[in-house]
Order: sequence, then structure tokens, then C-alpha cells
Amino acid sequence: MGFVDLYEITEYVGFDVANFVIKQNDERFGRDIIFGNEKIDAKFYDAWGFERRSKSQVQRPGGQPSFYLDMGFHWIMETLRRFGSEGEIELILEKDGVQFTIGILDLPNVDTNGYSYVGCSVIQNTKVSNYKKQLDTSIDIFSTKNIKNEPITPAPTERFLLKATPRFQSNKYKSTSEVVTASSNTRAGLSTTHVGVNNASITQETELQNATSFTSNVYTTNASLDGVTSGTLYQVPNDSATFQILQAQEDLSNVSLEITNIIANSQAIINDFLTTHVLTATGEAKLLLVVGNDLEHEPFTAYEVWSRHFEKSTGFDNASHPLPTTLNLQIPSITRGKQVYLYFACESTATFDNLDHTLAGILVAVELTSMDVKLSATSTSLDNVIGGVRYMNVIKQCSKFINDTPIDSALFDVGSDDYDNICFNRALVTSNTSNSLALISDSLPDDYPIGTVVSNTDVSAFPLGLAFWNGTNWIHIDETNIADIYLSDASTPSGSLGDLAFNTNNSIDLTGLVYWNGDNWVSVQTNRPFITSFKDCLESAMTIEKCADYEIQQSKIFIGQFQDFYTNTEIESFMEAPSKDFKESFNERFKINNIKFGYGTFETNRLSKNTARDIHTENERSIPNLYSENKLERISEYVRSGYSIQAMMDLEIKTPMTADENDDKIYIIKVVPITPILTCEFNARLNMGIIGGNLHLINKASDVDPANASINWNTRGLVIGQEFHIQTGSNAGQYSVVSYTNTELILSPLGFTPTFNGDSDVKINYKYIGIYFMSKTNEGYDQINGLFASDKYPNLDYTIRRNLINWEPYLSTACYYHKDKIIKNLYYRNNPQLSTKKTAEMLYKEMEDIKISHLPTPILTPMIYEIEVRAGFVKVLNLMNSILNDRGFIRCLHLSGKIIKGYIQEMDYTWKSGSLKLKLEEKYEDQTIILTYSSGILSVNDTIYDLNGNVNWWKVTGDYFECFDSKNKAICNIRRFDEVSLNGVIYDNVSDLIDALNSL
Repeated sequence: MGFVDLYEITEYVGFDVANFVIKQNDERFGRDIIFGNEKIDAKFYDAWGFERRSKSQVQRPGGQPSFYLDMGFHWIMETLRRFGSEGEIELILEKDGVQFTIGILDLPNVDTNGYSYVGCSVIQNTKVSNYKKQLDTSIDIFSTKNIKNEPITPAPTERFLLKATPRFQSNKYKSTSEVVTASSNTRAGLSTTHVGVNNASITQETELQNATSFTSNVYTTNASLDGVTSGTLYQVPNDSATFQILQAQEDLSNVSLEITNIIANSQAIINDFLTTHVLTATGEAKLLLVVGNDLEHEPFTAYEVWSRHFEKSTGFDNASHPLPTTLNLQIPSITRGKQVYLYFACESTATFDNLDHTLAGILVAVELTSMDVKLSATSTSLDNVIGGVRYMNVIKQCSKFINDTPIDSALFDVGSDDYDNICFNRALVTSNTSNSLALISDSLPDDYPIGTVVSNTDVSAFPLGLAFWNGTNWIHIDETNIADIYLSDASTPSGSLGDLAFNTNNSIDLTGLVYWNGDNWVSVQTNRPFITSFKDCLESAMTIEKCADYEIQQSKIFIGQFQDFYTNTEIESFMEAPSKDFKESFNERFKINNIKFGYGTFETNRLSKNTARDIHTENERSIPNLYSENKLERISEYVRSGYSIQAMMDLEIKTPMTADENDDKIYIIKVVPITPILTCEFNARLNMGIIGGNLHLINKASDVDPANASINWNTRGLVIGQEFHIQTGSNAGQYSVVSYTNTELILSPLGFTPTFNGDSDVKINYKYIGIYFMSKTNEGYDQINGLFASDKYPNLDYTIRRNLINWEPYLSTACYYHKDKIIKNLYYRNNPQLSTKKTAEMLYKEMEDIKISHLPTPILTPMIYEIEVRAGFVKVLNLMNSILNDRGFIRCLHLSGKIIKGYIQEMDYTWKSGSLKLKLEEKYEDQTIILTYSSGILSVNDTIYDLNGNVNWWKVTGDYFECFDSKNKAICNIRRFDEVSLNGVIYDNVSDLIDALNSL
């Protein structure tokens, strides 16, 4: 209301129902702690004189001081007059010398007649309510403004090496209806003619990235040296654009060619004509698989899938001989950029007694009616360096955007096993992600290459957000200070070194922010949006995998696992008899007969055949509770699937800056440190050219469709100025990196002059600089069974079965009455055969049933108790603070008089009447109690009790034992002497137990 001091009022209408509340949602473990109703309907009248205070206060604007309390009506009306619905009036309760805020008046929704009353709700004005209102709000974690439009630093990014996930893929082809004949015809006095054929030119399946290239099903061939193996002559097509069944855009290994349903015949014919006779004749008919590029001018590798040799004395019988109906060939590998050709070819040679008649000659031929072709291989993309944000930092950034409340989570923060999980989306793959940096001034630090983009974190020296280094100064990337430019190409018009501009011509590759590097305009890579919500990152991600939850408090947001919300700490006791309304029932959350766990996104044979071995999918199991009907389902929307990650990577690398339905999906991967520095080395066929003395290296060969280019220079982990080596191929030598875009890398030669322009097979080598993490695959595992390319598959720590380990304390309670039974696996999609074993750990099989007897001791029983007792205000206030800090249990009495211990699921305390209603989840305790005692400190089942000098803390009556706290209240129910373990010993008789107790 504009007061520095508090304005004291008498009880308003509705005050009598004000209370403290604790709520735990059925689906969650965290508790909402509400100091005052979540929403109270209140009315404030123009009335006074009810109560007298010791010090006077002014009751209305311009009024006189009064010693009598009113309801504050006039000051509420003054606030409405001055500030309207944006006014803020805080309602504070003081009781027993303790002050705390109940809430604020809901001024946007007041009910008033303007002169005698104001009615409105009292709503929570706490950080808890602020977060609740914004749980589903979309948040860009790279935003430099929070929800109040105040400056904030964006989420810090981290570059890491993402290992490619190999995939077993296939291409399939079938024949057209055209019957074709391959032939070699040698005639007297004429040159030999050769014709190759392949009519299997209809593509049925193209997982291996490239369709066929057939100029014709029939094409002339010439003899050419392979140049790779032994310099053998092979017949190759005169046009390298024909008989091509594949252009490998990735490295292929374990290549398998399978040809089935072959209908073909071979024959060799001798034709003597008049006086001209064939003296000698030889021939070859072959089915060739050739791997190369320009077959007539460059080395290639030829594989004979099938062949038949003809000699005049044996093979030239003029008869037709059928080929086998099935043929197979295995090839170790095919290098990225190579083309693969499949065709029938024939060769023939002959000598004649004379050359008088050209109709004399020999013919070697294969008539092909049809065949089915399948080419399969393990396809492995390049590893890529991309940017991401640690999962913990995603959570922190969401909190910073809403209210900047600190996150308290030993589970996910620095030092934890799960800290090294990095999140990213498709946009981050090809973004040259900006690193956080505190700029000292607009020119310092200055040891950065031109074109560097950082995210400034120090507002005292430079505006927050993205900054661009032009070689002399840092430029704030802001629409208001960047000029537009219309580029007709990458160098027109030219600029000055370090110039920053915004290209408005969308018809060329350089769109948006560009800078002049001295030779050309180059794209400025900044972070595209990374959208999530507080709810998504806390309820649909790693909290599911870890059986974890969050609890929003005034001073922090706590994140922990199931057991962290049920600690073995006693936080309060209420040992008076409960009211007659006492109830007990079974806990609804554990009345389940079915569980379903998994991930919302995974590959289902869309990408390649081995996606049937995907492991981050979904699993359903049955709980042996025959008379329960509830189900427990938890699906993580953050993507862990290695195949889904690879599919997204392939799409973004080939078509960056395009949009599809998966753009907003968040991918998450666990990483491990890189030691020592890694070297990147790969082979590729690339187009290159010399411009101004620099080598311009394009990300593909000239004959490759840009949509099939598997190299993106932005994901190669390059740093401007670093050394770069072309080890073999044209223009081999040492270079320095000048600049790069998605498609073009500009290199400055060191100590030599490159001269070649065109396509060349090259081997590239350079070191990863500033990359300290890579995706975790098989590190730490002794066994991985049933998984394709297990040494390359990520996120093995988060298979569904391994995630269920974290849920075992929960499942122990759900299966409380079935210790001798199993949690049966019903359905596992897609790879139930997977089993994994970490070092010094048992083997976990994904599809195995879970023996309930192997589950850990439960934390809770399946029982719920509803109790009402009387309690003082301060005691309850202390209880609520203990819930926030310790999340422990309370001790109280059953209606029968036995002791029960439980964790608060719901609490409602009306402070005016002192009524405390509790709904407790019963704490599990074994029939044998474990006691340790030393120097006045007693531990009962690992719960610590300070006896404060109470020496009479135990009692034995007959064979039965009891123990008491410092107030002589029973800590647990009575136990027989042989159900008591004292300092590690269970005694054979009660006398020995008494003696041991007396000797403490």
C-alpha cells in the first residue's frame, strides 16, 4: 500500500478459515507448502473501533491518527485509485511473535461498491505461486531477457564430440521389363565391340542415401586398368553416369551384395563364314561390382560377382547356359564419396586364318531377363562437434527466466554421476554456438579471431547478450546497430575486414548476419532458439529416468529422488490420542497392476533396418496386484535414442536452417571427458578451387546433390587459425583455417602454393581444439550383448531396465504383499535381447522379469492414515519448516494406541482453532528394531534421537522391550527381546538384553 511500516488491521471477513496447507500430488513426491490458504475469499469493510492497539495509526489518506483497528478499507481504495489493478497489497499474519506473509490481495479481480466494502481473493504471492503460473510457459534458454523483460545471461553452452551411431542400411533394386544383352563381338578385320547391361534400374528402397543413376540399361564399355589392385583390365561403361547403383555419402563397412531371382543365360558362339575360319577363341562373361568415380581416368576396384570363361575347344558350343538364380558378394568397406556400379560385361578375342570376310567371328553374350538386387552395409557418418547445454543448466535457466530461485540438486549438479548430460536441439547442431564470456570493455579481451561470437555475461562493461569480434572491437548484435546490405554473391559488393551487416537477399546461400573476412562475406553463426518449459524439463526428462521430483520453496527449488522425499529423520511427534475421525486405508499411488516406462520418440524402421534394435523405446510390465486397477506410466519426452539422434543429425547437416515437425524436440546425451586431445581424420571426395591464393574446399564433389552432402563444416569442430592438413590427394599440404560456413571451408596454405581445381579424393587430418567432452558409449561396461555396433551406441546408462533400478524402492511398496512373485515383462519394444554389465556390477537383461524378492527394503508400507490432533501454532510452523529442510516423518498414535510413523501427504492446520489434520503415508519398519546407543545419543532403525540426559529411555516388561525419547514418549511399539538388535547383537534371552542395556 506504499507503507514502509506495516498497517495493522482487525480480523477481516473470511479470516477464520485461514490455514496452513501441505499437499502432495498423487503423481509426484514433492510437496506444496502453503503458509495460508492457496486462495481465500475475503471482504474488507469500512468499519473500525473493534480493537485498540498501543500505538496510533492513520486510518485513511488525510485522516487523523487512531488507536483503534479497522479493516484497512480506505488504504485499499487509495491503492486502487493510484495504481489500479497493478497495485500490490501484502497480507501478513503475526502470531505468537512470528510474522509471515499469507499472500497478496487479488486487486485485478476486486468486488467493491466504491464506498463501504472491498471483496477479493487473497492469493499466494510467493515464488511457489509464481513458478506454478509459469510452469507451461515456453522459455528460450538463450534469451537475454527474463519474463519481466529484465536482462539476464543466456544459458552457457558447451561444445562436445557427438559420436555417430552406425546403422545397418540397405538399397533394393528390381529389373524393368526390358530384356537386355551384354556382349563382346570380335569379327575378322574389325574392332571388337563391347556392350554392358543392367536392367535392375528400378529403385525399391534407398536407405543408403542415394538412388540409382542409369543413362540406359544398355551401354557400351571399354577396357580400362583398375589402377588399384594388380592393374587388371576391366570393361567399364563409357559414361560414369550409368550402371551406378550407389554413391556412398558415408563410410560403408561390412558391405553385402545379394542378387536373387536371377533369370539370365550366357552363351559363346563361333561363326566361320565362307573361307574365313576362326583359329583360336577365348571369352569372358562377368557380373562386375565396381567401386570408383571416373572409371576411365581414375583408379577403381572391381569385384567379380560371377564369371564364365570360354575356350574354343570347350565353351564355344553355341548353346545357352543359365546363370545361378542367386549370387552373393562380401566387401570389407567402401570409402565415403565413392560410386558403386553393377553390370554384366563381356570380353572376347579371336584369331582367323584370313580377314577376307567380316561376318566371320565370335560372340560372347549374357541375356538378362530380370534380377533382384540388394546392397546392404553398415553406414557410419562422421562424428560431429556440436553445442549443447547441460541438463542442470537447462533447469537453472528456466528458473532464472521465471524468478531466479536457486536450484538445490545434488542429483544433477556438479560432481554427480548425472551432471554430464548435455541437451541440444536440431538448431544447435549447425549453429557455431556462442560461448559465455565476461567482456572487460568494447575492445577487451582481444585475442580472438575475426568472426568470433560470444555471449557477454557482464553488464557493467558491455550490453548483455551476443557480441561479435570484428578484429578491433566487440559489436553488440542488435537489430538497431547493424546495417542492411544486398549481396548479389559472396563477394559483391565487397567490404572492409570485420564489417558486420545483415544480408537482405534471400536468394543466395548467405542469408541473415554476415561479415567480411577479407575475401568474401561469411555467415555469422549465432544460437537459434532453444525452447523448453519449466514443466517439461522437470517432469518429462531425467526426473523420470531417476525416479525423481522437484519441490518449489521460497528460497530454493529442491530436486531429488523418491527416497530423498522420504528421509529417515523424525521431524516432529504428536503423541496425544487422535480424534474419533481417525481413518486408515490403502495408498492409491501403490494400488497398481501395470507399469509402462519409456521414451516418447524413437525410430521404428523409418531410418534403417537395425532400428529394430533401438533400446530407448517403451516397456510394459505387470504387477501381481490382481484386485488393483491403477496403472503407473512414465514417458520421457527428451530423446535418448541413438538412431533418432543420428536421423536428426543427418537431416540438419544436409539441410541446415530448414524446419520440420521435430525442430522443438530436445535431445539429451551423456558425455565423458576427452583425454588426451583427439585427432579428426576422414576421407572424402570434395570439390576444391584456388581463389586469391587460398584453397576453397566445398563440402561435396561437384556431381553430388547438395541435399546428399554429408559434411557440414560448422560441425567439424574447427577453430579459425588452427592447423589443417590434407594428407593425401590433390593440393596435399598444411593449411591454416581462415573461415568456414556450412558448405565452404577457406584455407590458407602454409609454405607452398596449391594449383589443382576440381574434384579429388582427399584424406583430411586436424586436431580438435577446445573440445573436452564426447558422447559416452561403452565406457565402463564389461559386457554389452544384443546391440548392433555397441561400441558406438550412446546413452547405455539410461536403458529402460537401468532406469527401473531407480524405481525399485517405489516398486517395493507396490509389490508389498507379493514377495515371492515377479514383475513380469509383457512387452519390450524394440530390443528385448539387450543385456549390459558395468564393471563390478551384475548383468542386467532388458527383457527379464524382476524378482520381487530382489527388490530393496521398502521405504513405505501401502497404508495411509488420516489423523486429527490439536497443535500449537509455533509447533506447526516449525513442522512446516522441517518439511522444507528435512522431508522426514512424524510420530503419532493410532486410535488403538499403537505408535505409527508416517510422511505427510496432506496437512491442513487451521490456526484459529488449532486443528491439525494429517494424511500420512506409513513409514516401513522391520519387525526387528535396530538400536545403537552411545553417549546419550540413541539411534532407532538409523533415526537419531538426542535423549537430553534421559537415563530412563528403556523399559523391559517380561519378554518385551520399549524405548522412549527425551520427553518419555514411546519411540516404537513394544518388541520381544529376540526382535531387538542392540549395538549389532540380538540376545538369546531377555536377561542378557537387560544386562547389556544396564552396561551402556
